[in-house]
Amino acid sequence: PLSRRFAMRKITVLVFPVPAPARIRTGPSVLCTASACASFNPAALVPPPISYGAIPYESCAPGKGEYQLPTRILLLHSAALLALPVNKDYISRNDRTFSSKIMFESYQNPYVVAAAPVDVRATFIRRTYGHLAAAIGAFILIELALFQIPDIDSKVMGILAQNPYSMLFVLGGFMLASYLANKWALTSTSKGMQYAGLGLFVIAEAVVFLPILLVAASPQFLNAPDLIGQAGIITAAMFAGLTFIAFSTKKDFSFLGGIIKVGFLVAVVTIVLSLFMGFSLGLFFSGAMVLLAAASILWSTSNIIHHYGTEQYVAASLGLFASVAMLFFYVLRILMILRGSD
Repeated sequence: PLSRRFAMRKITVLVFPVPAPARIRTGPSVLCTASACASFNPAALVPPPISYGAIPYESCAPGKGEYQLPTRILLLHSAALLALPVNKDYISRNDRTFSSKIMFESYQNPYVVAAAPVDVRATFIRRTYGHLAAAIGAFILIELALFQIPDIDSKVMGILAQNPYSMLFVLGGFMLASYLANKWALTSTSKGMQYAGLGLFVIAEAVVFLPILLVAASPQFLNAPDLIGQAGIITAAMFAGLTFIAFSTKKDFSFLGGIIKVGFLVAVVTIVLSLFMGFSLGLFFSGAMVLLAAASILWSTSNIIHHYGTEQYVAASLGLFASVAMLFFYVLRILMILRGSD
């Protein structure tokens, strides 16, 4: 059972600071390898040899008085080592010695979702997606409240038209809010601060989304409020498909992290250059951003499955909400471009 495996690994960590390879037929013992690889002092483990019936440690050479662990700890240690995946490429072919490159995969942290029991993992996933749904609901309510302000479209577009670089300030404010929200949600031990980070990010997203939603829905501009619903349906379908891929394959998509960071950097630079140089970001750019958002959803979902701590459901929902919001933004932008070209 999983609980027994965790108990074995916990005892192993207490006995040996660094995992030691199990004894092979002609190689050195577990204790000797631990002594060589982790500066393990056998004398510190069982100080009174008489009470434990231990044989004094003399040498690591086979056949010379090897130190005997208490039977229960030795059995637990051996079982825990068997549970660890061993990379045999690091073991020397010399049947008397081990290579200096002996390496073992690290113990899984029981506080990480991937190593947690099934019920804990299910609770974490349920909380994460529950908070995601709450964040999306709060985002919709904020937008509906903003739309109730009289002449909101004229006021917002008037502010943006007064200064050609006003969107640059909006982008800078959004990046600052995103930084603070992620910092509060990821590093704070206080649940209140984590929720404050999620709330701040939802509000920042609502402010950034307001101009494009007004352009789509206002009679003064595109007058196509149906595009917002269509974009929502397409986003939900893509999100469901990507989530199914991540959970069904259980593949670790953490390798996408570097690609996503580079993609975001290129996107931000392109947006800033468009504001200064006046060129339009057309259909190709929006399509590339949809692909980047899809990769971000896969990466965020993979982190939910493999890497987040069991108490980081607020931060997990924030990261997932950011990816879903970006996907919705650029799907809506593509639909608006296509409608405007009709």
